[in-house]
Amino acid sequence: MLKYLQWRCPGERWVLKSPGHLYTLEELVTLMPDARLVQTHRDPLKILSSLTSLGVVLRSMASTSIDSDDIAREWSEWNCAGYEESVDFRESGKLPTSQIVDIQFDDFIADSVAQARRIYEAFDIEFSSELEARMRAYVDRNPSDRDGKHTHRFEDTGLDADEERAKVTRYQEFFGVRSEI
Repeated sequence: MLKYLQWRCPGERWVLKSPGHLYTLEELVTLMPDARLVQTHRDPLKILSSLTSLGVVLRSMASTSIDSDDIAREWSEWNCAGYEESVDFRESGKLPTSQIVDIQFDDFIADSVAQARRIYEAFDIEFSSELEARMRAYVDRNPSDRDGKHTHRFEDTGLDADEERAKVTRYQEFFGVRSEI
C-alpha cells in the first residue's frame, strides 16, 4: 500500500505511527528491510486501563449495553500477544539494533524534544538547532492536557493486577519498562 501511495510522488521517508505494527514486525521488515523502528514502551497495565476506558467511550456511542470487564479481557489478550511477538521478534535479531530506537513513555513525557533528538541521531538524520527550537515552541503551545485529560484507573478493568502483571513480565524485563501501577 505504501508503494502505491508514493508511486507518483516518492518521498524521502515514510513516518508511520501504528501500534498495529507490533503484531507484524517480521512481515514489515521482510517487505521493507531498511525500515527504522521507534518502539515506545509504557507500563502495560496503564495501557490496558487506558484502552479499556477508550473502548467503553467508543462503544457507548453505538450501544447501551457495555461490559467494561469484557473490553478489558479482550484488550489484555490482544496486547499480551503483541508484547510476546515484539520480544520474539527482537530476540530473533532479524532487524539490526542500529535500525531500532526504544523510547520509554515517561522519558518522552519528561522531554519529548530530547527523545526526538535521540531518534534523529540514532538514524543519522540532521537535528538542527532551528528544528529543536521549532519543536520546543510546538510543545510549549500544545501542552498534553490542553484539551482535557483522559483519566482512567486499572481498578475499573475488573482484572487482577497481579495476574495481568505476570502476563507481561517478559516484555517489561526485556525492554526495561517501569511499572506505574
